[in-house]
Amino acid sequence: MITVIDEGPFNRKIEAGDWRHSAIIYGIYQFYEYLVKKKGYNKKALFDYDEDFFYYRYEDLQDDHRYYDFVEYYFGSALHHRFIEDALEDQEEFDLKKDKEKIKEINDRMKGNSICKKVFGSQKFDGNNKEEVLAIIEKERVKLIRETYRYLREGYAKFCNENCLRSESKATCRLQGYNVDEGRKTKAISYNFNRESFVGVDSLEFDFIPFAFSRAREAIFINNAFSIGELITVNRKIQERITNTAMGFNRDAVDFRDLLFFSFEKTVPLLRFNVEIIVKETDEAYYKTLMVRKESVEFFLRLEREKYLNQIHKALKLPCRLKDGTYLNMLNILCHSVINQLHLDGTIEILLKDQMHSKGNDHGYLISQLIIMNEMIYKGGTMEHKQLKEAYAVSQAVVDQLKEEKANKIRSYRQRLTSSLVFKDYDRFIEILLQLSSYTQVKMPFVRHLLEDFEENKNVAYSFVNGLEDFEKKQGGNKNEDK
Repeated sequence: MITVIDEGPFNRKIEAGDWRHSAIIYGIYQFYEYLVKKKGYNKKALFDYDEDFFYYRYEDLQDDHRYYDFVEYYFGSALHHRFIEDALEDQEEFDLKKDKEKIKEINDRMKGNSICKKVFGSQKFDGNNKEEVLAIIEKERVKLIRETYRYLREGYAKFCNENCLRSESKATCRLQGYNVDEGRKTKAISYNFNRESFVGVDSLEFDFIPFAFSRAREAIFINNAFSIGELITVNRKIQERITNTAMGFNRDAVDFRDLLFFSFEKTVPLLRFNVEIIVKETDEAYYKTLMVRKESVEFFLRLEREKYLNQIHKALKLPCRLKDGTYLNMLNILCHSVINQLHLDGTIEILLKDQMHSKGNDHGYLISQLIIMNEMIYKGGTMEHKQLKEAYAVSQAVVDQLKEEKANKIRSYRQRLTSSLVFKDYDRFIEILLQLSSYTQVKMPFVRHLLEDFEENKNVAYSFVNGLEDFEKKQGGNKNEDK
């Protein structure tokens, strides 16, 4: 919530209510920190904050010159004119032969978007007119920044309606997913179809929300507004980690889940309470919310204490390709399941079924790790795997009983057992198990758990089926597994 102040050095204060106002606070903080560190402004004269409120001067936010200076600094690597400027200033002279590719790239950037085409017109860089090109950039700098940033896929257009840039309060919120056509839609979304009853929340401050998110395809903002200081500290450290991780690599390749849940020595202190993670993907016109509860963080901590975390992380990072050519993002799937305490049954069955129909895809190691995680979710985080190990050991005994010429037999049993699991025909599953036990003369003591409560002990069944490897694989060795 934003409140006007009549007395004191500041004329506005903002309270971290919903995530939008929390993001405004951190975005404005980023803006002021830039002015202090890069422009030499006095910090105490610019802003202040206590546990509940962030104080600032509204006229600072209205200053377009300082705003676009900060845009150029924050999104500089994505702005065409900054690339051109850096390339020209880094080199005194250009050789038409040796620097042919560099000259071509500079000229391509001069036509990089509609505003660049308009500003540079027919002007081209020929290797000898560096000063002329730099003069054009300096003269039209604000226009180049504004119009590029307005439509930039990772800039303003990613977070807000591009037509609202630097505008005062609108009837509807300018954020993507919140914004509606004022002329056509406000009546439809108003109470009793009365346009006068519609209440929107918007202000110039919302233009600072893009600076609150991390720079990546999946941009995130951590809304842990227990205090303003906590909000600033957590987001600053998380974004520093993302930036440092992306150093020298494609920033879009950095997965925030990897950083948050598999690097505990640095992130656990930041997630010690229930927090809200706001996610904005480049290709989606809405914001998503991840609620990370303390129990979920404790789940990953338990994996770390039991020395399972690196093992599971290794499995999740391997590409998971299905027979139809699609890839599963296992890191996303697992984190989503843990955060929301959702079972992994569906994913495990997809992989078992895919392995059943395709000899080239071996998901055995990945499935084994997912079964461990799934068992923890079923048991409320308990790391007790005795039943899983028992079922897996029996499956190995079954495989050992088969001769090489009967490899098709074990494959047939695996397929039938997998189909019974997928179709939830548990009676049929137990019937097939008993047939297999009779055929191989291998005792199966784990069956009693399935007879007591198949649904609650389903991971025991998964572990057994996953252990029924093809005889050829067992003889040849599986280089991708480490069981």
